[in-house]
Amino acid sequence: YSGGEDKEALVKSTVKISDEEAKKMAEPIQVVYEDDEGNKIKEKRVVEKIISRRKTGKILEYEVKFKNKTQDQNLWYPRDHLEELGFKKLLDEVDRRKLAAEGAFQRTLSQANVEKH
Repeated sequence: YSGGEDKEALVKSTVKISDEEAKKMAEPIQVVYEDDEGNKIKEKRVVEKIISRRKTGKILEYEVKFKNKTQDQNLWYPRDHLEELGFKKLLDEVDRRKLAAEGAFQRTLSQANVEKH
């Protein structure tokens, strides 16, 4: 469990990305955003990774980092949209990391809790 990653969980077939899935994820997606002047710009970008998650109302949104783009050019997309594009396994990985981080703070690290566990 070194580094916060469960090594056994990483080798499961439900976590590993197949060649077909990797090929689909490497395809550019259509991105629409506004520049500083308020003009809408459309361009195709390739997803590098999914960084984090936030909840807006009842909708889960994920921050997407694009290849050859800076951090301030990241965009937020709803889970449904990213699943349609084939990123379900990456979304599940972000969810798993987020839950593990939240669970780490559930119990205080004290001698009594450690001995009881």
